[in-house]
Amino acid sequence: MKVGDMELNKIRTKVLFLASVVVGKSVEDMVVLKVRCLQRGRARDFDLRVLEGIHEYVLHRLRAVRLNGKAVLVGLERRALGVRDSRVTLAAHNPAWHENFRKEVERIREQFGGRIEKVHHVGSTAIPSLPAKPIIDIAIEMNWVGFDESLSACREALAKIGYNYLGNRGQKGGHMFGRDQNGVRTHAIQVHPSDSVAIKELIRFRQMLLEDDNLAREYAETKAGLAELFPNQRLVYVWYKTHWVEELFLEKDVDRAWGRWLIGAGIPTMITILVRSIHRLVSKCQIVTS
Repeated sequence: MKVGDMELNKIRTKVLFLASVVVGKSVEDMVVLKVRCLQRGRARDFDLRVLEGIHEYVLHRLRAVRLNGKAVLVGLERRALGVRDSRVTLAAHNPAWHENFRKEVERIREQFGGRIEKVHHVGSTAIPSLPAKPIIDIAIEMNWVGFDESLSACREALAKIGYNYLGNRGQKGGHMFGRDQNGVRTHAIQVHPSDSVAIKELIRFRQMLLEDDNLAREYAETKAGLAELFPNQRLVYVWYKTHWVEELFLEKDVDRAWGRWLIGAGIPTMITILVRSIHRLVSKCQIVTS
């Protein structure tokens, strides 16, 4: 295949995937909002069938992404820590990431004292065999009792060491914080109540990747293929990757499991994401002008 034909094929593939996101995410959001707002959280069989159909189509498209991801992995190199917020940049694993995590935990504990129960290194930078966005992902567990009050103190403590509060991402993402330097994100923190389902799933997923080389390879190929297609569309990358990851945890004996999970997960809709983005932009403008 000629170089020009290869580029044209890549463009067609990207357009198809973007169209799938626009349609798929829009339909997902409409169904979820309908169930939450008009049906008091009670999903009908039609709702679940629609969501299941989108999920199956996404998984089908991701199988093709993996084929391209194999070639992308070969060319990955180590990179300096940090990625611009909207970009999707993967780097070969760097052993220094673990030491960076350890030092960051020391800074965090200095601010929190004994209010933190556990701190975990999560995400792909915690897996020696995986390429990753060079951002250190950290999960913090705080006691269920008085969680809201502790969260307020948590926001103040993290602000002192350079973290901005990014909002509540629901059961899956927890309360998110990012540490940026000149527009480049180097660290991300999610805060959860101790022993929550989300924390348990994070730790379980990390352990699965550490113990299963085939699963880790499939995950790496999927991420690499998506990053190659969408280097500047992080939300698109995350949407596809979420379908792949959550498929691992669905209860196989539950009918329409994906739809039931999605409705209950509390994942932000595009409207919510847009409102948050506008709010952050306005806040930054106020800081600059003050």
